[in-house]
Amino acid sequence: MRNESITINSLNDLGFQDLPVPANSLQPRLRDAAERQWSSDKNLRDFKKAFRGCALSIYNGFPKQAEIYQDECMDILDADRADAALCFTKQLRLKQVKLFALANPKGNSIFVRGRGRNDWRITPVNRFEDRIPLEHLETLTKLRQHDIKFDGFGVAMPVQRRSLDPILLGRFGKYWIEIGRWA
Repeated sequence: MRNESITINSLNDLGFQDLPVPANSLQPRLRDAAERQWSSDKNLRDFKKAFRGCALSIYNGFPKQAEIYQDECMDILDADRADAALCFTKQLRLKQVKLFALANPKGNSIFVRGRGRNDWRITPVNRFEDRIPLEHLETLTKLRQHDIKFDGFGVAMPVQRRSLDPILLGRFGKYWIEIGRWA
């Protein structure tokens, strides 16, 4: 992970000047990548590779392959957004913020197999009926005030052990980060 960010401004910045696909047909798929500052060289390299696969699939008339590569591109973008948020939280000295799980949001709740003996169920915040501690709302507010844009929020509750406290989570695609644990 890098401290300085990498900015992409055009197809040429991504190294696609040699692709046999008209640049204007790829531009909509590049919007998120071209407007972002990448936090990781690895994520950028992986994105370039997946995006090239998408472009070549389009050129060769393989729409299902283009969709697979596009999904991979979006996953890499989400991973980089999560990495950037976690890196930024270190600058703000928010030690409690860390990666919690990878899980696709489907339905009203998500089951996450935990590390060790604990499994978790993630429920969307708007369906959570208990009070969220003020300090976690303050942490979330600090992150959002610094232009960190989450895709959604949830509360993780332990499935088996009731002695564990709930966890407020923020989501970037399938990447859930821990914002704060009840104490």
